[in-house]
Amino acid sequence: MLCPGFSAERASKKRRPSDHMKLRCVVVSVLAGVLVVTATGQGLAAKKAWTAPRTADGQPDLQGVWTNATITPLERPADLAGKEFFAPSEVAAYEKKVVENANVDRRRSDVTADVGLAYNEAWWDRGTHVVKTLRTSLIVDPADGKIPALTPDSERRAAAVGDDWGADDGVGAVRPTLGAGRR
Repeated sequence: MLCPGFSAERASKKRRPSDHMKLRCVVVSVLAGVLVVTATGQGLAAKKAWTAPRTADGQPDLQGVWTNATITPLERPADLAGKEFFAPSEVAAYEKKVVENANVDRRRSDVTADVGLAYNEAWWDRGTHVVKTLRTSLIVDPADGKIPALTPDSERRAAAVGDDWGADDGVGAVRPTLGAGRR
C-alpha cells in the first residue's frame, strides 16, 4: 500500500462530482488566503513614511520642473497677513479677483500701460487656481509667509558684490537680484 487509505480499487473508481467540488473549494480558499496575506503586506509597506530625496552631499534634492501655474503668491500679500490658509468658501472669489486683475488682454485707459502689456495671455503661465492645500503663500516657513531677511553675513556678501549684481552681463543672461529678503 502506497499511502494509508489508498488502494488500487479506490484509484480505479471514477471520482464523484462532490470530490471535484471539494477540491475547488480548497484551491479557492488557499488562493484567497494568499491574496489576503499579499494585500496586507502591501498595505503595511504603503504606510512607510516618505522622506525627501537627497543630493550626494546630503542636501534636499530640489531638482525638477518649476511651474508658476498657480495664483498663490510666493510671499503672503499684506491683505492676507496672519492668514495661513484660505477657507474653502473664500477660494472662488479670490481666484476670480486675481485672474481678472492679472489679465493682460483687458484694455487699459492709459495707452502706455496698454502697450506695455502687449503680450497677450497665451504667453503667460500664471495659472488660475490657488494651490491644493489652500495656502495663502508658497513660503510655509517662517509662518508669516515672507522671505526671511538676509543674515548679517549675507548682507556683507551682497554689499561686496556691488550694484551690478542684477545687471545684464552682456551675453543676454541676467543674474538674480539680491533685493528679495532685504528689509
